[in-house]
Amino acid sequence: MNVLLEEQDGKRRPPHRCFPTMRPLFHVSIPRARPSRAPFLGLLCFLTVVDALQLRMPTSCGCPPVADAPHPQPANVRDWASWHRDWISSEFRDWDLFLESVLQSDDADEYVSFLQQSAGWESISTAVALCYEAGATHVLLPDSSSVRYPDRRYMRLAVHWCAKRWNRSSSDTDTELDDHCEDIEDRVSALVGKSVGIIPFEFDDLAWAESSLASIVLSGRGKYVGGRLPSSLWIGRCGTVRPARSFANLIYEIGAHEEESGHHSEVQNTCAMCS
Repeated sequence: MNVLLEEQDGKRRPPHRCFPTMRPLFHVSIPRARPSRAPFLGLLCFLTVVDALQLRMPTSCGCPPVADAPHPQPANVRDWASWHRDWISSEFRDWDLFLESVLQSDDADEYVSFLQQSAGWESISTAVALCYEAGATHVLLPDSSSVRYPDRRYMRLAVHWCAKRWNRSSSDTDTELDDHCEDIEDRVSALVGKSVGIIPFEFDDLAWAESSLASIVLSGRGKYVGGRLPSSLWIGRCGTVRPARSFANLIYEIGAHEEESGHHSEVQNTCAMCS
């Protein structure tokens, strides 16, 4: 310790001890309050999952093609007349609203089983199988008419194509993708004997469709597919059919299916089948 001797009026004064300045051992900083970003953080989490899904494409997993996949055969499957009676006696005068309520309820699995045993489901399975062969990573059935009458003469499929093969960063790629969809439409229509429409979609659009900014951000195809998600069906590569219900539920169903079927261990982020 330093000892200071001070003189005043020629006299020496007693020494004063000078102690070093003590610094705090810990420093606590209090962050400034910031505006709430909860809605945007939630959407960001969804879009992060979406980006991962868009690069995940199952390779051959040993499962049968969609058209050959075995369909569930429950002991008692309600026929169309029974579902029609439920619609007539329900509070919904519009079929689309009734269908949405069914797919959101515990009766969804029973309705899906009814569809898969309908005469027209084979053509839907064949069309979906061809889409996967042509590079699709996920296929939705958003057309409520097809979900109501699988044997009708027209069907519309929403297809997510391999993100690496179809990079949407340029208008040239959009044109190529449109041409690709038209080619698949012609091939599928000729194969199943009915008119088939294919709409490409992005998972980002499905996430935005449920936000308050949907009317501003979305238009055209994204708005169409996203708006029909509650009454859409997701059809997997192996023929699994699950109600989409919502964006969050769709992501859950896809993840659960991959976990159960073992696709997650067969996925290649490079989209090898599209390269």
